[in-house]
Amino acid sequence: MKISQLMDQLVSMQTPSGAFPSTVDTLDGRQVDETCFVTASVVLLLTEMYQLSDANPCLLRAIERGVTFIERCADPDLAGAFRFYPKDAETYQIRRDLPPDADDTALAWMALISSGARPQSQAAAVLTPLFEEVRVKARTRGDAPWVRAGVYRTWLDASLAINPADLCVNANILACRAMAGLPADPALFETLSSAMQRWQVSPASLRMLAPYYAHLDEIGFAMARAERVGAVGGSSWSPPPQAQSEDQPLYCNSHGRPFWRAPALHRARHLQRALIQSKEIANAPDAAICS
Repeated sequence: MKISQLMDQLVSMQTPSGAFPSTVDTLDGRQVDETCFVTASVVLLLTEMYQLSDANPCLLRAIERGVTFIERCADPDLAGAFRFYPKDAETYQIRRDLPPDADDTALAWMALISSGARPQSQAAAVLTPLFEEVRVKARTRGDAPWVRAGVYRTWLDASLAINPADLCVNANILACRAMAGLPADPALFETLSSAMQRWQVSPASLRMLAPYYAHLDEIGFAMARAERVGAVGGSSWSPPPQAQSEDQPLYCNSHGRPFWRAPALHRARHLQRALIQSKEIANAPDAAICS
């Protein structure tokens, strides 16, 4: 399938609100919902693809509509924070009382900065105090064995009794800080890297390392993004090499259920990979043979 057709398919999945939808497993079957997480993740990829595709206007419109939805996910009570669902959403929500969280906040800010919707300086001004409120000062009972001082908890509400740290969330915070122009945090990256080396990323360790994520691949995507945006030096992480099934689950609650899935995000990743490969072919010395 041509790249232009892949773009058309992806953009056609965007809803009237500007969101890229997901599905969540419920007792009544899969329900369609619209989340900051999926939409920000797709918009972040679209901004990268916009440059790879020679500023395709179709992608620009999709980015602008996605940004509109992401802005609706901003928490009205905590400046700079973002929520999983827009607080005023009338579409399906598995829970309507979710507080703002560090993962959606990090992804939202990355998408807004990369799209030019909000300036880097604004992000830098609000993110440090926002994330610092949920930074681990000392381990507490129930923390996963990899958690150390300096790691960030997930929910932006320090009063919550249950607030696990998640490796993917911390990788996204690292990437977000880098995109906001804040200083690197090599100690945190070392904590994350050491955790993956010591406990090995496997189905058995996933719940302990990344309780809010449903598949091992998401750790690879998050760590690779942190390196790609300059959160740390080196190039030891790369996204999973194979395209994922559109039915592959992405994330979940901390106890492992329910699963959320987002074909749009998988398609965006596939399209980004196809664009990068097409650029590599075009720039190859024997490109004329491949054209």
